[in-house]
Amino acid sequence: VFGCANFTTDQSGRYSVKVPASTYKVKIEAGSLNYSQGLLDGVRSDVVVGASADLSGQDVALVAGGTASGRVVNASTGDGEQWVYIQLCAVDFYSCKNTYTDETGNFGIVGLETGRYRLDVIKGGLVRQSGRIVQVARGSVANLGTISMLPGGTITGTITGPSGVILDLDVEVQACPRTGSACVYGGTMGDGTFLIEGL
Repeated sequence: VFGCANFTTDQSGRYSVKVPASTYKVKIEAGSLNYSQGLLDGVRSDVVVGASADLSGQDVALVAGGTASGRVVNASTGDGEQWVYIQLCAVDFYSCKNTYTDETGNFGIVGLETGRYRLDVIKGGLVRQSGRIVQVARGSVANLGTISMLPGGTITGTITGPSGVILDLDVEVQACPRTGSACVYGGTMGDGTFLIEGL
């Protein structure tokens, strides 16, 4: 039998699901709670369910995950920057989590496994920050401190076709530094003009 059955716990943390007889892997995800993802009993992944039989006592203990927090400010004004995109991607395994800063520039990402993460800080009009490696541990808080973002430069122009005809299609435009750092993207508007910010 191939397929998945999804279900949620009740207020007491109990769950129940009806499935055909087969062998299953039980995977618990705590959603927005500050927990790490784990398997049944932390080690077993094969749960055999027989025909017309109930399998009880398959309890799972969730482990408290790590938290990464900090604040983003405008380097020119010192004010907190709202709606800055914050992303943490694990270096040694596949996992990415993201959030946005609040009105004071503060942010927090919860439910992180122990490991090294690459930090990306992005907002239009400000110079992107990428590549910083931070360490996070289960059950603890990694304070990333204050992150200052500088106002960036811009590139503007107009994309035309043969004979100078304006292209009203959504044409992607890239600005890629020769240093090998991340490219910055933009797209044309209805009149063929484009704007790339945060350089």
